[in-house]
Amino acid sequence: MKAMKFLLLITAMAGLTACIDSHSHSHSHSHSHSHSHKVMSHQVSEMITVEALHAGIQCGRSEAGARASWIEDATQLESHYRQFTLVPVEINFTQSVVVFVEMGPRPTLGYRVGIAETEAQLVEGHLEVVLEWREPLKGMMVGQMLTSPCLLLKLERGDYREVWITDTQGRRRAVAAKP
Repeated sequence: MKAMKFLLLITAMAGLTACIDSHSHSHSHSHSHSHSHKVMSHQVSEMITVEALHAGIQCGRSEAGARASWIEDATQLESHYRQFTLVPVEINFTQSVVVFVEMGPRPTLGYRVGIAETEAQLVEGHLEVVLEWREPLKGMMVGQMLTSPCLLLKLERGDYREVWITDTQGRRRAVAAKP
């Protein structure tokens, strides 16, 4: 981890130097400049792997609105799996955390939530996870059935205390905070 932080510091310093030295027009300068802009404006320090453990359309929640919950241990995870009547997967909670993402109740079929990107960015102390937030197209024929789509995510542990769930258009849909 110290090596990763040292590399990040070196990369950020190199990018800052490239931005200051605006008279150089080499290919490496333009690459460093665009990278340094990303590092300086977003403070991206690392990428965290995102894995789907379970996705469903019937998660049994009746409260309106999207929500995300941080699952810290095997007991909490088992209670979520019981509501799906599935056998829980084995998670090493010293290396991973689990986040339960819920869309909230929907009036018809055709709503789903899924992984859009298999890596999430650690940005200024929070993790940004990008999900596909699918809704049926306007005018599309869909079955009338109350649904409650959800997704159970496994994330590598890292230096973050919140997980921000955003859709592919960049809208923040929910936040899971570490208890």
